[in-house]
Amino acid sequence: MVDKYYTPSIEEFHIGFIFEGYNTTSNYPNNDEWVEFKLELGLSEQWNRIEDYINNNQIRIKYLDNEDIKDLGYLIDEWFISKGRYGGTYKIKLSDIGFGKKISIYTKDFVRDGSGNYEELCIIYRLSIKNKSELKVLLKQLGI
Repeated sequence: MVDKYYTPSIEEFHIGFIFEGYNTTSNYPNNDEWVEFKLELGLSEQWNRIEDYINNNQIRIKYLDNEDIKDLGYLIDEWFISKGRYGGTYKIKLSDIGFGKKISIYTKDFVRDGSGNYEELCIIYRLSIKNKSELKVLLKQLGI
């Protein structure tokens, strides 16, 4: 069975990062005791102790899956028109759902070929994305 969660490295954390923390008042690992958190500015208690929580296996992240992409409001393996700052038409495809996911983002645009005709241009981004927070940041940076 493929793991659904992993322990993140400290470098993955940023404002808005969503993770699960373990309730330390119970014996580990009772999966019913994991609680979702969103890292926010001003929560200095969280920032100061993150590395301790990681080292004690008290933080975990769910690997990216189809539901995460749908939760962000995107279609999977279908062309859609972006509501982002650049607009455009995109398609998101996933492979190896589970451990070691690969995501491909296709975009198409029509450009003049010099003779007044238009041709379709397709650019592909192939990336390894671990979790929903990472994908959300990437799509925002791409303006999708």
